[in-house]
Amino acid sequence: MGLHCGIIGIANCGKTTLFNCMSNTKAETTSFAFASNKSNIGVINVPDSRLAELEKLQPTEKLVSATVDIVDIPGLAKGSSHGEGVGNTFLADIRNADALIHVVRCFDDDNLPHIEGSVDPVRDIETIDLELQVKDLESVEKKIARMEKLIKTGDKEAKVAIEVLKVYKEHLENMQNARTAPVKEEDKKYVADLSLLTMKPVMFVCNIDETSIGKGNAYTEAVKSAITEEGVKILDIAAAIESDIAELDTLEEKMEFLQDYGLSEPSVNILIREAYDMLNLH
Repeated sequence: MGLHCGIIGIANCGKTTLFNCMSNTKAETTSFAFASNKSNIGVINVPDSRLAELEKLQPTEKLVSATVDIVDIPGLAKGSSHGEGVGNTFLADIRNADALIHVVRCFDDDNLPHIEGSVDPVRDIETIDLELQVKDLESVEKKIARMEKLIKTGDKEAKVAIEVLKVYKEHLENMQNARTAPVKEEDKKYVADLSLLTMKPVMFVCNIDETSIGKGNAYTEAVKSAITEEGVKILDIAAAIESDIAELDTLEEKMEFLQDYGLSEPSVNILIREAYDMLNLH
């Protein structure tokens, strides 16, 4: 079973740099917001040292890793749900994803201007969440309208569905994500067909600079304080450094580079495993 993972985030947060570190497909990076008019698609192997150990016990011609399909979705902005920036096209790409990796800019760089004029990762998270919530609210309201028509035909199930949908509607109107709505597990079936954007499992990647490796910074601390959702993973990754590591030819060179930063393996390896873990896949 493959995992289809979408990388989302505000424009110029480092999504594509991270995508290039992980994927067999390389995409163009740019300092211009909304420079891309399409999502980048790639396949990555899930790093698993156990494969090499198993091969020692049972030699084989080829090692086949588990894989993840990964989609780098162009940066979103305020109003994306109404067609601003990259608009609705890429919200559809998010809908097709099984899980989301939300990249958050947690670094300063005068050469890479932020589209809002300042770096504020918590504001950026709220911006993306709001755009997804707006689309989810539209979906829920449309289904409520459909269920109301069914009630008139005497459909008892439709009445139950409406009560559940109204819980989601109120939750989304209060700018909360669908996955945290106070709904019983068995009642989630009433929104399963909607593929709600904010229902998807999500993990946050704080894109940091090299001076923050291993200790984080004020931006990452702000993110960790703001994310109160139970069980949500937050990783700190210096995408620019990971990109340099990925360009090295030999394992020895990579290990030497990693040791200089106090790392035992590329952080993207941890990210890939955590992404695969989000859906309880082994």
